[in-house]
Amino acid sequence: MSYQVFARKYRPNIFNDLIGQPHIKETLSNAITTNRLAHAYLFAGSRGTGKTTTARILAKCLNCDLGITITPCGQCSSCQEIAGGYSMDVMEIDGASNRGIDEIRELRERVKFMPAKARYKVYIIDEVHMLTNEAFNALLKTLEEPPAHVIFAFATTEPHKVPQTILSRCQRFDFKRISISEICQVLKKVASLEKIEIDDLTLTFIARSAEGSMRDAESILDQVVSFCGNNVTCEDVLAILGIIKQGILLDFCEAIIKSDSNKIIKLLNDLVDEGIDLGQFVREMMMHLRNLLLIKTGCPPDSVIDLTSDSIKLLEAQSLSFTYERLLSMIEEFQKINEKMRLFPLQAKLILEVALIKIVQGDKNYVATKTEELKEKVNHPQSGGLKQEEGSREKEFKEEVRPPHPQVVLSVTKQASEQQTEELENRTEEQTNKVIHISENLGFSIQQAKELWPQLRRVVKKEKPSLDTCLAAGEIIEASDHILTLGFREGDTFHKARVEIRENKELIEGKIKEILNYEVRIKTITKQSSFIDGESSAQKAGFIEETAARQASARQASARQASSETMVLDRVLKVFPEAEIIA
Repeated sequence: MSYQVFARKYRPNIFNDLIGQPHIKETLSNAITTNRLAHAYLFAGSRGTGKTTTARILAKCLNCDLGITITPCGQCSSCQEIAGGYSMDVMEIDGASNRGIDEIRELRERVKFMPAKARYKVYIIDEVHMLTNEAFNALLKTLEEPPAHVIFAFATTEPHKVPQTILSRCQRFDFKRISISEICQVLKKVASLEKIEIDDLTLTFIARSAEGSMRDAESILDQVVSFCGNNVTCEDVLAILGIIKQGILLDFCEAIIKSDSNKIIKLLNDLVDEGIDLGQFVREMMMHLRNLLLIKTGCPPDSVIDLTSDSIKLLEAQSLSFTYERLLSMIEEFQKINEKMRLFPLQAKLILEVALIKIVQGDKNYVATKTEELKEKVNHPQSGGLKQEEGSREKEFKEEVRPPHPQVVLSVTKQASEQQTEELENRTEEQTNKVIHISENLGFSIQQAKELWPQLRRVVKKEKPSLDTCLAAGEIIEASDHILTLGFREGDTFHKARVEIRENKELIEGKIKEILNYEVRIKTITKQSSFIDGESSAQKAGFIEETAARQASARQASARQASSETMVLDRVLKVFPEAEIIA
């Protein structure tokens, strides 16, 4: 075959040619020099990082006609046979197609014989993780104590699938992904030897698409040269790889900055018309936002961004229009878009359109503004905001209770009653807040703890209703300077344990601090049965008094609710004197 692809033509032949694996190169070279060779090696790493190539170089180093050396000549018959893949003593086995126990038994029988020509028999098993468990078990004894003339070299992209019994018998080397700059250096050298005209930016795009694989990068370069000849342009590479131009990404971000929904939808439609993969666009957009974020944080762009200086200047100018928070929220939003598009690929365009409009319109900022407005109304009721809302609700109530038929069902009355009850509770809560704030400077005591308790349970219930249920099962036993002691009935370990959970405890203590502006720690104890049954008359009297107060409070609340319902019924009957109340 006259033509050889770049990946094979420029495959490293000695350790010094290995790219991106200095730790492996140094270790194996020292092992050969000091005669500390292991009987089995495991080379693990992603595709195209040099695992099988390293195994071949190791075989050449051991079997070169010039002797054992870290720089094999590559000219002798042994080196050429190993490089060509037809050496009788260096056998490359595909673990995916020779994965059964019969093949391993045959291998186990052959290792007993001396090499036909070379010094060592080297067995290179690629994708060794594909062997069956039975095959691995059959290999164990031979792998642990092979003949002196045999060396095993295993290569795998999934080392976690290799049994521990095999791993423990091998020296393991982990191959790292090759950096973009190192890939660019090799591609530049290949382009020079092949007389290919290509600029640095185009090489960077090819290296980024290879995702750390030298073989992939050389294959892409081979494909590009086949498409456009020896004069390679950036536009040709972008068209072949489907990479989004940086100008388009900048335009999308400009539309977001200006909150221009029409422009961003037009840009998206242009991408669809050009046949650009929307998933690729989302990934490129995330990388673009990542670059903006790194520039915003002050990282040196030359060391963290694989782009030309002119492209970095454009990013620096655009980063001034964004805040850290905005960039982080946009990256998170595009991550969600990516996941949704994987789940629903047929609706990718719709998902992307909706998300882009949401980002452009700044939906999160709008929600945050409204939340702040509501907080302002609650914290400053004297401004009239709540009174105006109450007046508007009363007006809406009068308008909504005019049905087309004179019959008024009880559900309407009940709904109005619930609204008035809620307003009453809100007023009561405001009054409670005032009382607690007025008395906060008097020090923390049992009396203040009891005044705090209803409001504490309300705020906890809004955030975590299940925790309020646990608080309801306990009672205030003691309140000292900075400690609030809660007692739970003997045997009630569930509610007590829930309150003692660190997250729940911190929530309760945080709410107390918000209410009192005073540090209080929660302590839980188990109440003895004598506390309820009457061993101490003073404790029993206090318990009975507290129970009676609770019952009286419940009766008052029930009376208020009944009164409010009666008032609403009277108002409805005045508006509709002929109305019939249906129970």
